[in-house]
Amino acid sequence: MDTALLHGEEINIVYELVKYQRDGYSQQEIKPIFEKQYRAFSKKKAFKCLCCGTNVKIVLPNENKFSFSHFDKRECSYSENYKSYNKHKDKYENETTHDMGKTLIRTFIEGQMKLLYPLQVSLIEGYKYKARLGIVPDFIIELPDGTTWALDFLTGLKTSKQYSEHIEKRKAVYTAQGFKSFFFIDKQWLAYHKSVSPHTTLVEAEEKLLIKTRQDQKWQDEFYSIRSEERNYVQDSMGIRHFSVVSIAYFNPMDSNCTVLRLVKQESGNFDYYVVGNPLTFSIERALTVDLEENLFTLYDENEDDLIKEYQERIVTDYIKHLTILEEKKKEELESQKKKDHLDQFKKNPSSFSEAPPLLKQQAYYNEGINAGYKKQITAHLMKKFGIKDFPFYLEKKEDELNSKREKLLNKSVVGEAYIRNGAGPTWKSIVIDHFFLFLFEKVDIDQLIATIKESGAIFTQEKRSLIEPPIKSFIEVIKKELKIKN
Repeated sequence: MDTALLHGEEINIVYELVKYQRDGYSQQEIKPIFEKQYRAFSKKKAFKCLCCGTNVKIVLPNENKFSFSHFDKRECSYSENYKSYNKHKDKYENETTHDMGKTLIRTFIEGQMKLLYPLQVSLIEGYKYKARLGIVPDFIIELPDGTTWALDFLTGLKTSKQYSEHIEKRKAVYTAQGFKSFFFIDKQWLAYHKSVSPHTTLVEAEEKLLIKTRQDQKWQDEFYSIRSEERNYVQDSMGIRHFSVVSIAYFNPMDSNCTVLRLVKQESGNFDYYVVGNPLTFSIERALTVDLEENLFTLYDENEDDLIKEYQERIVTDYIKHLTILEEKKKEELESQKKKDHLDQFKKNPSSFSEAPPLLKQQAYYNEGINAGYKKQITAHLMKKFGIKDFPFYLEKKEDELNSKREKLLNKSVVGEAYIRNGAGPTWKSIVIDHFFLFLFEKVDIDQLIATIKESGAIFTQEKRSLIEPPIKSFIEVIKKELKIKN
């Protein structure tokens, strides 16, 4: 056992050891310090067993664990639980990381209890439980309503089937004992990097540790509140059939932070999960705060409602971009095929055309320098009108072409235009057409264009810039394509 009573106060010899180790001391250097502090008390049988109250002695070996043991080598539920606990710990955990993390967890929970819930919540080492336990948790937390929690910090996570079965058995034993189980996993097992993939992969044992919280349900409900076509886009692109959100918590003892992932299982991979939004990282102190109303730890970010809204907006923006790309790709394919068919037909039977196709005509115009005087006149006019010093020669006739195609352009549709409703003044597309060359030659920017549209009386059904800007830019691209402007 690692804890005993000395004059009514608990002495946890392992925690005392860890404190010195974190300051850089080795066990061999710590031993004489403890000999000086505790040996005389041990000889006088001042240490008492927490469970049965009999005398215990301190044991300070050079290499093995520091501990307490009964003088008469008798067993009580504490000592039996302690043996069982250490057996599993030695088999499954990384001792140094586990002891360090466990010390921090105890420190933070006890601090929260003293500050927020004096005399309401109790925390004990799992092996101090009065009854004999088949599998012993790191900690047992007792709440005022009689609920009992089992809390474990797992550091030796393994990919084997045997370890997965051990985790499943551990959870079943806790449930049979009437405990509600919570698990924090050493962060070294977290496999996620946004720049690599929007997904993470779990091992089978990790999958056994997934939980469903109130916040998970909120993310799920808010996802299903967006339009069906946007939901389908996310589910199809991420390989998801059912958007059922669950979560898992990782703990890094080195920086005292907790990272929570909200996850949705992919259909295509056994243990592949889509990470909803971004991983949430906050202090372990917050994570270990007991929420008495929800009967849970506080495993959520204080600004998570805002993060959910940002995620919804990102879905809409990504969906608009997706549709724009598809539409542009389709138009390019149709235009390319149309030109190819036209040219093929012209080459086969040139006499059937009253004039060459536009592409050939355009090439002849530029290559042979037709109407040089007219080009010069138009260039001078546009340079004066827009204050342009260097006007590309292939845009010289585009202003007249734009005016001649105004009605055709006004009838063009773009993705996202439902976010802009016309008011009593000119339509927003008319305003874009009127300012097209000014925008093209950077005499007005997108902010000024949006402001002009708004001043005309247009109504933005969504105030977010990320939703208003795409349809305007898409319409500008439509104009450029209609006028065959490539820059």
